[in-house]
Amino acid sequence: MERAQACAAAQEATAHPGEDDVFRCLLALGYRISEARWAMARSGEMPGATDEERVKRALAQFPQRATRVDRSGCVAAERAEAVASPTATS
Repeated sequence: MERAQACAAAQEATAHPGEDDVFRCLLALGYRISEARWAMARSGEMPGATDEERVKRALAQFPQRATRVDRSGCVAAERAEAVASPTATS
């Protein structure tokens, strides 16, 4: 059912060239159909813009998510070891 809704929504999005690609990108990034439609509607028309510019504009419509990512890898590795062997001491 979700696939049928996505196909129908993608067909609606093709009213303007390039919007179909933006819509599919938003869906591929995990946004819901309703969220993708909302972001595209708020983005407005961008004549002459590339697909990348359209996607960036649509993504800018969403509020920033409050998630913190530890990119060092050290903390994540230590946590993984602690979970794997909870009786081990450092």
